Amino acid sequence: MITAALRCTVVLGIALLLQACIALGPKFEPLPTPTASVSKIAVYRPANFTNSAITPDLYVNGAKVASITNGGYVVLDLTPGVHRIHLSLPGWTGEATSFATTRGGDVTYFQVATSYQVTYPMGTRTFQIQKVSEVESSKEIVETRRVDILQPKP
Repeated sequence: MITAALRCTVVLGIALLLQACIALGPKFEPLPTPTASVSKIAVYRPANFTNSAITPDLYVNGAKVASITNGGYVVLDLTPGVHRIHLSLPGWTGEATSFATTRGGDVTYFQVATSYQVTYPMGTRTFQIQKVSEVESSKEIVETRRVDILQPKP
């Protein structure tokens, strides 16, 4: 017979594990137009049960800038120009890379998509990062929450 205390502990443990799988920051709000000397990229991952417990790292021009949790987004200020954006995950051999040519005063949006295909004896995970229009992103990004940007190491 399971005691009430044990049941409560199990429920609390499960709740804490699920909480670690989703972004907890403030909800997305429309971005102000950047100045002419700055471009912004917004990378978001719509909340989805598939691969929800897996958090890929986001790199821009080879530098790790954030970990994109399920239902999360990050906004980065960049200098105008060409930028390589890619995802990495320990033990994952896939490739998820996109390039952005940004202009000062513009915001460029990227969506992280994920899937899982069952194949015997194991499954195959897929992560993709793709440029989307502001109109297309506006339907999904409003449901995401901010994730922290990693501070560069001195």
